[in-house]
Amino acid sequence: MPHKSEEARRAWHEGRKGQENAVRRQRYAVDAAYREKLQALNRARASKRRYGITLEQVEQLRIKQGGRCALCGEPPSAKGLCVDHDHATGRVRGLLCNGCNVGLGYLGDTAEGLRRALRYVENAG
Repeated sequence: MPHKSEEARRAWHEGRKGQENAVRRQRYAVDAAYREKLQALNRARASKRRYGITLEQVEQLRIKQGGRCALCGEPPSAKGLCVDHDHATGRVRGLLCNGCNVGLGYLGDTAEGLRRALRYVENAG
């Protein structure tokens, strides 16, 4: 059972939670440095959770690829580059532009899907 002072602290915090969140939302809206810091933290957490890699590892891939898409070789759009990974194994393959990432997904994210598309394009009239 929590100590009485612990219960009082929790009750005090619960009573202030809405006010504290409002202050944080306001700061996020007006303080660019604070907003960028939180966005970077969220990107780092998402990268680790989704792909098992750190933002530093993503940056190493970007440098290795010369800042370009690993598939088409074009520089990224305003959206940046997407982390491409094998859905079966979870292994990160590289960074792709949004178009290549979506296209690969539409083709089933498999070598066979790519081969079918290649055969179609080569044989289409």
